[in-house]
Amino acid sequence: MEKRPWLPPPEKDYAAAKRQFLELYGSVTVMNTYLKIAVLSLCLVGLGLVVMNVRIYEGYHHLKPLVVRINELGRAEAVSYGSLEYRPQEAEIKYFLAQFVRAYYGRMRVTFREAYPRSLFFLDGRLARAIIEAN
Repeated sequence: MEKRPWLPPPEKDYAAAKRQFLELYGSVTVMNTYLKIAVLSLCLVGLGLVVMNVRIYEGYHHLKPLVVRINELGRAEAVSYGSLEYRPQEAEIKYFLAQFVRAYYGRMRVTFREAYPRSLFFLDGRLARAIIEAN
């Protein structure tokens, strides 16, 4: 048997070990810092959006929608908010009654399934349910 010469033990290179430790755990620390910055920026963006929504709501919550009615001559006129009670005019009654009759009594097979239930929207809820149960 041949005798192999003993190799001296490897030298302890503490600088290389420190460098390897720093590379391994330093990269994790840097990544955590970047993630913290990203989370903070997303929180700021979210807070900004909430503030913007609150300001928009405060600006528009007091506005009332504009209601336009067609008068007897066919001209559009704005309805005042002074009277909150709705009083339909003759032309409106005539228009919606004609739509109801056309949808309720129309018997075209192609449009019957769509028009008949749509006609029941003009009725009171209990009356519409009673008609649906009867048919």
